[in-house]
Amino acid sequence: MPRAARLLACLAFLAAPAAAQEIRLGVELFPNSLDPHWHNFGGNKGFAAHLYEPLVALDAQQRPTPALATAWTATDSTTWRLTLRPGVTFHDGAPLIAADVAHTIARAANLPGSPSSFAVYLRQITAVETPDAATVILRTAAPFPLMPVYLSQVPIIPATGATTADFDAGRAAIGTGPFRLTAFARGDQVTMARNDS
Repeated sequence: MPRAARLLACLAFLAAPAAAQEIRLGVELFPNSLDPHWHNFGGNKGFAAHLYEPLVALDAQQRPTPALATAWTATDSTTWRLTLRPGVTFHDGAPLIAADVAHTIARAANLPGSPSSFAVYLRQITAVETPDAATVILRTAAPFPLMPVYLSQVPIIPATGATTADFDAGRAAIGTGPFRLTAFARGDQVTMARNDS
């Protein structure tokens, strides 16, 4: 076959439509709940990272970087002011607002029956204020310079009042993360689809 014909044959394959994209993963630690605040352990946190986002992320050097919050400032020794990223929506289309953050902090710090709570990341917070939809003010009893690092560990959820049972049934597993939940069978499989919102 002449060289030009081989080249054209190869290029023809490049023009073919792409096949559906699917990734299947086997995991060692399966989540015991889809409630992102139920159990602070590897299996749950690993899956939660696909469905939910924190206010602050950590880069490869473990330095705080923007996630759902675009800015955080210590306005005095016991006050942090956070600005939420504009235009963020949950998987159901609802906008992310400061009330969602206040709800998340209250819930994650005090979730009844949690075998390993997220309170360790939030116990320094004594008050949460939401002066407007895009601003969250966190007050602490003492100076706490690690606040941005600790906030990177807490997935933000909508303020719907959902229970752990609602999350595990798939009714409340709604976040802002890169994927949305499509099915959950405890101990068997979790199915997600790309979040296009």
